[in-house]
Amino acid sequence: VYVNAEFVKVGETNPLPYTDVNENEWYGKAVRYAYENGLVNGAITGDKFGPSENASRAMIIYMLWKAEGMPLAADAGFGDVKASDYFKYAVDWAKETGISVGYGDVFGANDNVTREQMVTILYRYAIYKGMDVSVGENTNILSYNDAFIISKYAVAAMQWACGSGVISGDGANLFPQGNTTKAQLAQVIMMLKGKM
Repeated sequence: VYVNAEFVKVGETNPLPYTDVNENEWYGKAVRYAYENGLVNGAITGDKFGPSENASRAMIIYMLWKAEGMPLAADAGFGDVKASDYFKYAVDWAKETGISVGYGDVFGANDNVTREQMVTILYRYAIYKGMDVSVGENTNILSYNDAFIISKYAVAAMQWACGSGVISGDGANLFPQGNTTKAQLAQVIMMLKGKM
């Protein structure tokens, strides 16, 4: 039996394996959280995290599934999800729990996850975890310039996300139709898990 030990000074942490992540940036702590909690292991390989790259629908589901301990669920039967896909079991779990049910007979795993899709998935996940989501019922999002372009299905989720502080936009806009970056995804998942 061989044991490899790595010593780190007290108060210091091991460097992240990602050469494109500056831990002094706003997302640095969130990427470390995702890495150290194993939320991206299997979804991101190699030495690049891609913080400014768009996150996929598969990635958000995969990270939540990993956070739940990788539970097994019945086969979701989506035509665009193969048994060999890294996210296959995560998608099965998402459909069974109702956290994300795809688009009919496809999941759209490799589609970019929009910000309104992201908060809707997180909202359903919060309900699944038994969190009180009633803060959104009295949250007024009409002060945001783009509040009226939020899809109907996402309004309650967006109210909850704003009211609970999971997202805040840029102060003037929420960008509901915009894509979510990997850095943003890591940040909101860390913030949500911190509220549980």
